[in-house]
Amino acid sequence: MLLDFFLVGLAFYLSIPAVVGYFAYSYGRSFWLWFTLGTFLPIVSHIILVVLVTLDERKTAHNELNRREEAEAGRMVKSLLKTLEEERKLTELR
Repeated sequence: MLLDFFLVGLAFYLSIPAVVGYFAYSYGRSFWLWFTLGTFLPIVSHIILVVLVTLDERKTAHNELNRREEAEAGRMVKSLLKTLEEERKLTELR
């Protein structure tokens, strides 16, 4: 009976690092590194991983926004240059 309690407790204890490892793996991080961290620091590793993933997602979103703004600015400049060139040609024809 004591062995049963021990095995259930061990299974519960190892489920925490398994969740941390899976979460880390799903966001492109090492499963075994985070499983090990989750084994020794169960609650702290969850918090650290959530903070790291949140910061990575913010950085990715910010970089994507910058890329889109640069592309839009490039299209606007091309459009303005084309308009200026057309106006110049019209004034030359007059």
